[in-house]
Amino acid sequence: GYVIYFGKASEAVDYFKSIDRPCPAKQNPAEYFMMMMNRKKEDNVYFVEKYQNSPMSITYKEEAKDLTPFENIDISALKYAASWSVQFGILYRRAIVNTLRAPSNLLRIFVDIFFALISLSLYYDLGTTTRVDFQCRIAALFYSTSAMIMIAMQMAILLLPEEREVFMREQASSLYDVSPYFFSKWLAELPFSLFDAVLFSV
Repeated sequence: GYVIYFGKASEAVDYFKSIDRPCPAKQNPAEYFMMMMNRKKEDNVYFVEKYQNSPMSITYKEEAKDLTPFENIDISALKYAASWSVQFGILYRRAIVNTLRAPSNLLRIFVDIFFALISLSLYYDLGTTTRVDFQCRIAALFYSTSAMIMIAMQMAILLLPEEREVFMREQASSLYDVSPYFFSKWLAELPFSLFDAVLFSV
């Protein structure tokens, strides 16, 4: 592989902006840069050329001459450098930030209200005396449950294509295991799923 950026995280946004790849205001910079690297081969060539010709690259190449290379290290024995809890903690914080910045949050609220209005128009003022009334209430519960499941699935389907390439690249690099990624995503989404349910019920 080739290096496209090697510097401080706080300076990454400004660097990519300087090469005409600015990060959107409400998006996690790391996720955005990873997605750009997985789009087209031409983009990767562009990133490599820009970095190799940058003052940053020249500076680090001069500093690297004084470093002693590591030898005789069995990298395969080091499956994950961090423990499960550390992986989970970092992934959970990242998942929270991504969820808060996701533009789909507004879409979630709109979909909640839309389905709630449909449910209200279909099942408003149900009785409690006849068998038909109870059957209608069961249908209302089934519809409400199905609607909440579909809303959650829709949000996951919208985000999965963007996050899949990032996950595959990072997991293949042994940065973290599958289980901490899964549980961190699930726990980060839980408050928003509960909010969806409360908004739909109200």
